[in-house]
Amino acid sequence: MVYRAANAQDIKPHLAEIAAREQVKIMLAATDAVLAPLHLRAWGKTTGVEVLTAEDFPDRESYREAAFNRVQAGVTGADWGVAESGTICLLHDRDQPRLISIAPLLHIAVLPVERLVAVYEQVVQSVYADKNRLPAHFTFITGPSMTADIQGGPFKGMHGPRKLIVILVG
Repeated sequence: MVYRAANAQDIKPHLAEIAAREQVKIMLAATDAVLAPLHLRAWGKTTGVEVLTAEDFPDRESYREAAFNRVQAGVTGADWGVAESGTICLLHDRDQPRLISIAPLLHIAVLPVERLVAVYEQVVQSVYADKNRLPAHFTFITGPSMTADIQGGPFKGMHGPRKLIVILVG
């Protein structure tokens, strides 16, 4: 599912609608350059959604437990969107922990329209352009995690979120 926001201020009403529809009471948010200006913790106080970040946890174990068992959604910025496949790409670092995009059953990604590229190769070229600043990890995400058993029955959310929602901004 994709929402369209004209600008950064239009993101919050979409988040409120998503949180209400998906019954999100606790959200785990990245603190990346896309999300930091939104002040999601303050937004959450006005909407009744508790917004947590990785820094709220004293250790890795409590962070991991919350990501898998307490929160109903993870929200991240997206570093790129790939038009040919509807894929988003996330570079993972301290402000964009990988667990936020893979542990909760719902992943909400905020993608600025200027970060759209035509093909995967453009993302790979951009990531490897500066050999001194290579990310520890980056992820391509095309829809929710899916698998099928031996009999071919599809199942969503086997290896990640059951639902992916993108808010395209700009």
